[in-house]
Amino acid sequence: MDTSSLSTPLAETLAAFDGSGTPLATPEVAAGLSVGRRGTYERLRTLADRGLIRTKKVGANARIWWRPGPPTGTVGSDTRGPVDGSARGPAPAAAASSTELTAALGAAARAGSAIAAIVDASGAESRIRRLERRCESLRAELSTTAARLGAEFVAVDAASRITWHSPDAATLLGVARADAVGWPVSEALPAGDDEDADDVVRQVMESGESVRVERPVPAAEIRIEISAFPSATGVSVYLRDVTDRVRRARALARHEAAVTATADGAFAVDADGRVTWADETFASLVDETPAALVGTALPAVVDDDRLLEVVQSVTGSDGDADPSTPVETTVTGPDDAQRIWELRAAPVDSSTTGDGERAVVVRDVTEQRDRERSLAESGARLRTLVDAIPNGTVTLVSPDLRYRTVGGTTSDAVASADELEGRRLRDVLPEAVADGVIPGYESALAGEPATSEQVFGGRTYECHHRPVRDDEGRVVSAFGIAYDVTERTRTERTLRRQAVSAGGRRRTRPTRAGRR
Repeated sequence: MDTSSLSTPLAETLAAFDGSGTPLATPEVAAGLSVGRRGTYERLRTLADRGLIRTKKVGANARIWWRPGPPTGTVGSDTRGPVDGSARGPAPAAAASSTELTAALGAAARAGSAIAAIVDASGAESRIRRLERRCESLRAELSTTAARLGAEFVAVDAASRITWHSPDAATLLGVARADAVGWPVSEALPAGDDEDADDVVRQVMESGESVRVERPVPAAEIRIEISAFPSATGVSVYLRDVTDRVRRARALARHEAAVTATADGAFAVDADGRVTWADETFASLVDETPAALVGTALPAVVDDDRLLEVVQSVTGSDGDADPSTPVETTVTGPDDAQRIWELRAAPVDSSTTGDGERAVVVRDVTEQRDRERSLAESGARLRTLVDAIPNGTVTLVSPDLRYRTVGGTTSDAVASADELEGRRLRDVLPEAVADGVIPGYESALAGEPATSEQVFGGRTYECHHRPVRDDEGRVVSAFGIAYDVTERTRTERTLRRQAVSAGGRRRTRPTRAGRR
């Protein structure tokens, strides 16, 4: 049949058939063409309508196509058939005996079977090559898709063995060999605390639903997300390195826990000074809900223009304000009372939010400042009292053995109060002095009072150390008082010597009888 009038696409499609009469399915023809299955079907239908190929419906939705081979002769005609391809001259039918006819028919049948076997083998080999090309194309497409998804792919069969994996999947899993095909999935994928990879695959196969888990990979020191989905041949597994995501999530959780553990409030404002986010603590400070604050101008939330000025002054590393430096401002609370707020503001990463957004941490320090003022007043009164103690030294020492308060009237002190306060005892006292007084402070900090007598620089001191407790009974510092008892000690020593001397004289005085 003349095919010279065919268009290039139709000629290309017709060339997919080798003329042996081997039937092909639509997907098999499409595998060798540059068009999809639907376009291939339309071409095949056109060729069938023109009589160039034949077709037959197979099953409910499938169809096969084949190209008829050249016509062949029949045994007994005037022309020899395709057994040897040679022409045969005329011969009377009566000249052939029945034995010769039977032999000819047998030879023709055997030759036909051999030719059919060769044709079938050739067609099968052609189909295998097409399927291999299609398989490689699908694998390349699958690898590309997995790469676009940021994941690696592993195919697992019903026996829980790996049948294929993308090039970098083995590296991601820390597998020693580059090719893990044929491995049991339990040897390649990391196990969890209470289940291994076989359990995940089995769960997907039995339920027909996807499963997503996270696993650490000790060999690669990473953490991966395993997403398993049911497939026609087993289970499809996608692997994604989520190490950075997990680290960020953990850091965020730690940050949130730290913020939650404090009494600080937090909010964010955009470049126009409108609240974009607020937490419960800040909302409670202004007697609102977080949702009600979003979109509200900050001056409408807090009646203090300085607050907005402080927040907007933070522009980044070159900004006017240092995010690490707290700024205090006085605001009017919902109850019209004056409150003192301590603010820390910092710019927000513009890659995730709009330009100019700032995050602010707020702490209400009103009560703290009131306590500090009260303590300062109490400290001034205590200083007056301490400095009035005659011939003694009074100290208050913190749990880390630093001088908090030093006072008294001794003239031979190791150093002045200004030089001692805030310093560690070991750093400012001579070694002999430190060795003598520190055990008393340590005993007081442990809750036990202590009294000792120490000699420093030729002077004698009577030292008393007592624990200082808070309202809940916890020891918060150690109180020490040292009296210079040098003169008293000398007097006592003199009196003792005199008493001893007087006693000796009484023992050696002669009796009246002796004088006679």
